[in-house]
Amino acid sequence: MTPSGAKVNDKSGLLEGNHKDGRRVTIFKDLNDVIAKQKELQKIIKDWLKLVDKN
Repeated sequence: MTPSGAKVNDKSGLLEGNHKDGRRVTIFKDLNDVIAKQKELQKIIKDWLKLVDKN
C-alpha cells in the first residue's frame, strides 16, 4: 500500500485502486512477480519519496 500514491505519476500500472484518501495498492502474485516488476516498483518508491520530502 502506498499512502498518497495517487500523487505519483505511475505509467506502469502497478499502483491500483481509487481510494478517496489517495491510497494505492500493488498486488504481487509471488516473488517472481516482484522480481519481474522490481525496476518499476523502485521508480514508484523513489518518486513517492520525493513527494514526501517536499512536505
